[in-house]
Amino acid sequence: MTVTTCNSAILTRNRCNGFANVLSRRLRELLLPYCVLQGNRKVRKISGYGGWTKKVEKQLDQLIIDFKQDNKECIREHDRFIFHASYNHCMLTIKLWDRESRTYQSKEMTFARFNEDTGEITSLCNATNYRCDYTLDELIDAKNRYDFHQSQMIEAKILINQFSH
Repeated sequence: MTVTTCNSAILTRNRCNGFANVLSRRLRELLLPYCVLQGNRKVRKISGYGGWTKKVEKQLDQLIIDFKQDNKECIREHDRFIFHASYNHCMLTIKLWDRESRTYQSKEMTFARFNEDTGEITSLCNATNYRCDYTLDELIDAKNRYDFHQSQMIEAKILINQFSH
């Protein structure tokens, strides 16, 4: 992997984490009324193939439209924002295309939990605070420290194995 590719991947990761931080706060604001309302707290359909209720689906779609508009200088053609559910978790996957490495950098986060039997929201997750300032030098240093300690562990294991046999 070249330095240019690494720098590009780092910038894409930082952008992905920044998007996750902003969207997690906006999702909390959007879904907070579903937690405090006594009546209609339903966010997921429970019959058929499930999915989001029409009202929530429309709100989630609008959230992404507004987010893309607010960040149009940072959003690229192949970037994806996918809302989905897994068991009782409401999730968002952010996939940002890195042109240099020709791969996606992705971040999957749970933003709420719901009752599978009723489709009602049961809790909101805290807003994320992912790092958005990774640097190439920092990652090279971390990799070098990891490799050094890994080789030290292998040498220690060899010594222990030789003693034991």
